[in-house]
Amino acid sequence: MIAALVGPSRGAVLVAPPGAGKTTRLPLRLVEEPAPCGRGEVLVVEPRRLAARLAAEHVAETLGEPVGRTVGYAVRFDTRRSAETRLTYLTGGVLLRRLREDPELTGVAAVLFDEFHERPAVVDALLAWISRLRATGGGPRLAVMSATLAGGSVASRLGLPLVESLGRQYPVEVAYVAHADGRSLALEIRGAVTEALGRPDGGDILVFLPGLRAIDGCARAVAETDARHLLFVDADVTLAPDAARRAAEVMAARKLGLLSLFGSWRLESFWERVAIPVIGWFIRGVTDVDAVNSPGRAEAFANGQFLLVERGAYEAVGGHAAVRAEVLEDVRLAQAFKRRGHALGLYAAPWAFQVRLYRTLGEIFDGYSKNFYEGMGRRPHLAVAALLFLGIASFVPYFLLPVAVAAPHLLLPGVGAPWPWQLWLGVVCGLPVAFRFRVDRADGRSGALAWTHPLGNLVLAGVLVASVLRVRTTWKGRVFNDGKAG
Repeated sequence: MIAALVGPSRGAVLVAPPGAGKTTRLPLRLVEEPAPCGRGEVLVVEPRRLAARLAAEHVAETLGEPVGRTVGYAVRFDTRRSAETRLTYLTGGVLLRRLREDPELTGVAAVLFDEFHERPAVVDALLAWISRLRATGGGPRLAVMSATLAGGSVASRLGLPLVESLGRQYPVEVAYVAHADGRSLALEIRGAVTEALGRPDGGDILVFLPGLRAIDGCARAVAETDARHLLFVDADVTLAPDAARRAAEVMAARKLGLLSLFGSWRLESFWERVAIPVIGWFIRGVTDVDAVNSPGRAEAFANGQFLLVERGAYEAVGGHAAVRAEVLEDVRLAQAFKRRGHALGLYAAPWAFQVRLYRTLGEIFDGYSKNFYEGMGRRPHLAVAALLFLGIASFVPYFLLPVAVAAPHLLLPGVGAPWPWQLWLGVVCGLPVAFRFRVDRADGRSGALAWTHPLGNLVLAGVLVASVLRVRTTWKGRVFNDGKAG
């Protein structure tokens, strides 16, 4: 494939099965020294934003670097690139905007279209434009890649050589379970899971189900199997391939009855990026993780996005059925585990999964206010203290700073040199923004919205007030009054 890209054709159509390295190894090889395509940037066009982000994160991890150095990505509302970036994963829409600004794609050595069989219409337009650039004898090198593409016809139409690779095989066995009349879906799932658990090759099991009722029914039925552990994740969670295995190893090593993890946020819209990190940090800040993880302490907490439980302990406390009347059922489940003497584990594990919670400001308010105050133990003094802290630390300084600069006599009558106060207010306002920038960078985000930290705090305060005032909540098809099912 490298020979085809650097040869006279300056491109190729690659057909190779999953696992062959189309998305990760080939692009990385193009930027490794000595770079076959020169020192220019290599662009990999992915059909979806999540695919671009995950591919960039994986390749950067293999290099032992943060995303945004040698390897970066560019998707709508989120870009992680720098002057050092040589390999960029991006979507077709982002590349189209780049072409509008730079029709010649200056400094780009190669463009690789990944998963070409899934391409949206914009990719056809991009391919036509790049082919036009190449027809003049310039333009970037070109690769069209897919696992299922009819490569011969595409290669013929583009005038490129066809490269086919067997790659590493991951055979998939399809087995059909005969449907028995009158047998429930839950019992059929339990039978299939039991059979899969008995296979000598082991591995994880992923079950796709049509809705919450089916998930609850099948979870109860599977709990009757011989599985040692049960994993519960939210529907908006994207698990890493080895998350269940690694979590089970942690659980066994630390002799836990319940393991709960905080993953990483998938943030796309403006309000997601402004508010969710602030609210998430607040939740983690008011949670005494050391006390939760200490067997001798009564504190208990669990993040329902990822719950791995020891089956015997889960059955002994009555499972989720015992806490269905609680809006904070996962926390109540953790409390039940601890009351019976089972150790809890609560850890930050950004490698384990990504979760996208809410999209819009309205969804953020509605979603968090359902159980925010309940999660604080319905303690009024804690809510008041949090609001006072937000007001004094976040709102008051940002209100006073422009007044102190524009009309200092209003704040400090009779003071001849107001600049020390202005400087002090500037430092007070700047420190939270600097902290937000540093944490965003540590969490793998660009930090470009660090200046919105006061706005995020305002949303947090609004969510807290809305949660305190909210008496009636509808969640998961049930109605709760003051945190209890009514």
